[in-house]
Amino acid sequence: MFVHLHTHTHYSLLSGLGKPVAFVKRAKELEMPGLAITDAGNLYGAFEFYKKAKEAGINPIVGLEATISKKGFKNRDKDNELYEIVLLAKNIEGYHNLINLVTESYLHGMYNGRPRIDFELLEKYSGHLIGLSGSITGEIPQHITTGKSDEYIRQRIAYYERIFGTEDFYLELQEHPDRGNQPKINDSLIRLSREHGYRVVATNNVYYIEQSDAEARDLFSCIGDGRSLEDPDRPTLIDGNYALRSGEEMEELFAHVPEAIRNTIEINDKIRIDIPYGKTLIPTFELTPEEQMTYEKYSEKIPT
Repeated sequence: MFVHLHTHTHYSLLSGLGKPVAFVKRAKELEMPGLAITDAGNLYGAFEFYKKAKEAGINPIVGLEATISKKGFKNRDKDNELYEIVLLAKNIEGYHNLINLVTESYLHGMYNGRPRIDFELLEKYSGHLIGLSGSITGEIPQHITTGKSDEYIRQRIAYYERIFGTEDFYLELQEHPDRGNQPKINDSLIRLSREHGYRVVATNNVYYIEQSDAEARDLFSCIGDGRSLEDPDRPTLIDGNYALRSGEEMEELFAHVPEAIRNTIEINDKIRIDIPYGKTLIPTFELTPEEQMTYEKYSEKIPT
């Protein structure tokens, strides 16, 4: 069995393609026990996804692909030190922490159209969350790409393990050879995992449902980036497979590291979210003595 843990719906605006209900339907067809959505910087589709997954008998994993600014999320200078991280809520408390992170990132962390958090904010709201190290733009993969030492990389892994706990931080493996540095990143992460016992997990960084959707998603990406399809220098995922692939495909891709497949089930089993809804929740406000006197004065004149 396999569970997708890094998935972008159409709420990853002009980047992902497909409604949450369509992803749930496809996961059901593939007989997957759970599914995550991790849209870029937002939770727009979280509740819609949660209800549809529950109805389908699939464990809903509500997540977020967040952007961390090393310079601080309120920084307004040129910000080119950005790291991706994937955050998954383990329960309702974790879901509330995701909401807090997104709220802060939009109210105070927006820069060049991108909501950002920082490490201080991540530490504050890390409770009841599972962290994945992200794609090639995550901090650990970036340090591997730029040739940082094992000692430095292990220090940064230890930092994340301190935030989330050693049981709830995973090094993310992706099989996307179209992204030039991915094989090098995977090799390093697997070696570090086997030498030091770090947890690894396989994802497919999903951006659409079927491989046949790749061209449509590429067009969306061009619109989002303001680039032409004919632009040879534009970023593109057209040469890779970023679909909601079957468990069998994922097991074949990661046959050399089966623990990365097993850990998707381990993560799924850690997550149980129960979001109460269907009731009107009105806050209670205590009246001051003066307000109480006024209330009693006028309530006597209101017929019951």
